Amino acid sequence: ISKLALGHHFDDAGETFMMSLLFEGRLSCFRPVTYLSRSGMTVIRPLLYAPEKDVTHFVRASSITPVAKSCPADGITKREEMKTKLAEMERADRGVKARIFNAYFSKYDKNTLCDE
Repeated sequence: ISKLALGHHFDDAGETFMMSLLFEGRLSCFRPVTYLSRSGMTVIRPLLYAPEKDVTHFVRASSITPVAKSCPADGITKREEMKTKLAEMERADRGVKARIFNAYFSKYDKNTLCDE
């Protein structure tokens, strides 16, 4: 295996970025493309520009059965708290999620999703 595609989407990126900022005090998020030199594997996130609502709509429209969540902490995590806070911010100031996303990901080449 040389490539691994993960399902992180637009909303995951914003949540991760804000959690890093608020809980760790640093500006960080996962990268669109990450090469893992020890394994020779490249991790890609092809859904990065797709909002969660679009992914959810596609899954429902395509009759795809999602894998059941098995984590006992599902729904009661810092990520869920951040998701709720970002939804509140978006309702109060439309476009805030896109501005947060662009604050971090504007440094990547849009054609390759890699470092410029």
